[in-house]
Amino acid sequence: MSRHLNALISSSQLRQTLLFDRGQVGFGLDSVRETIVGVTMPRTAKPHFILAVDFGGSSTKIFYQHRSDQPQFFTMPPEAIMATEDSLEQYGRTAAGQMSQMQSQASFCWVQLLDQKGQPDESKIGAVGHLGAQIALYNTLNVAKNEKALYKLLGAVWVIQQRLIEEGYKIPDDFGVAVRCLLPSDETNFVGDFQYRVISAFEQGFMSPTGIVQPQLWSFDCKPEGLGVTRSFLWEHPEHRDAAVFMLGHRNATAVVIRGGNPKKFRTSNLGFRACLDMLDGAHGVSAERLMAVVFEARLKDDFYPYYRVTSYSDPDLKEKAGRELCQEFNKANHVYCERLKNWMDDVLSDEEFTAIVFCGGGVNAVGLLLEDYRPDLEHYFDYGIDIPDSIEVRPEYVNRLEDIYSVFEAMRAEFRFPEPDAEAAESSASSAAVAR
Repeated sequence: MSRHLNALISSSQLRQTLLFDRGQVGFGLDSVRETIVGVTMPRTAKPHFILAVDFGGSSTKIFYQHRSDQPQFFTMPPEAIMATEDSLEQYGRTAAGQMSQMQSQASFCWVQLLDQKGQPDESKIGAVGHLGAQIALYNTLNVAKNEKALYKLLGAVWVIQQRLIEEGYKIPDDFGVAVRCLLPSDETNFVGDFQYRVISAFEQGFMSPTGIVQPQLWSFDCKPEGLGVTRSFLWEHPEHRDAAVFMLGHRNATAVVIRGGNPKKFRTSNLGFRACLDMLDGAHGVSAERLMAVVFEARLKDDFYPYYRVTSYSDPDLKEKAGRELCQEFNKANHVYCERLKNWMDDVLSDEEFTAIVFCGGGVNAVGLLLEDYRPDLEHYFDYGIDIPDSIEVRPEYVNRLEDIYSVFEAMRAEFRFPEPDAEAAESSASSAAVAR
């Protein structure tokens, strides 16, 4: 991007244009281009890869695709913590740090922003994912998602670049990237500033474990959470012109109100599934983070054994007793949480007419059955979203947690005319991954 464009974007007039009010559903870099006559981004036939990022509270979820290959998916822990060179070096010398560096790029991921002179800024080093969690040693989820989203996004770009190089792709230093991402609707006032920081970081470049990375930002757009599923629902069910989509995430619960066949209002609360887990945090020595994983596993297996496994007792009898009690205590907490959720949904649905409600997001895995009797006068849609193709490997615990970001990714894939997901093509690609393309 030209520095002329960078200067224009920093102007107060354009920064105001970039601000994203609650009535809008997205404002991307393509719209910025239309605002600035005669200034365009450098182009290749297509970006080298596209990616869609969900900065979720349980994990950072990333779909990406090289322009001549199949879509792929990976996750990173949700942490992003400000670090120093000393803290990175100190952890890197530990046995755990050395093991992380040997495992994968995603296990030892950090990025450092550059200043206006192109020099590394010592105050802007972000340790992302597993590395961030190891350095922080505490829960970082109370920070607004947009505050650390830049480091997560740049970390994902670097990880994807390295993955593609390992697979044999020839990725130039100035590779092109198109980005879509999600943020809660109550953070939309910050989207303009977030977008400005993204554009600046791509313009200046950033440091990584393998050196300076300076890709071309081909396209950028940030959507409010829930919009991907909402658009997919409207496409499949145009008859429901007045409906509500409730997305039960880890940290937030999001409501999208559809009026006249269009998303009109976004509401966000702190009633994500974490609110249920926090009622049990520390019970029988089990943290909310560990409990989250076993709750979904126990639901899939319809068994209390996952609770038994994570309790802190070594005596088999005590361990079994604690596991059964933990299972019972979770069921009680889940009912309390569900009642709080229903009260909030009542408020969202008050004073307006609806024909249907959609329940989606990872929280549906745990509370779906308890919502079946909610508003029986309305048509219910559970576990709604685009079916993720079998060619994309997704672990069972991510059922219902990917509909929103995959809906955004699928629209992006179609927009850039990247290859459609195909199981046979994916197998063929995997078998020839060592061949340079």
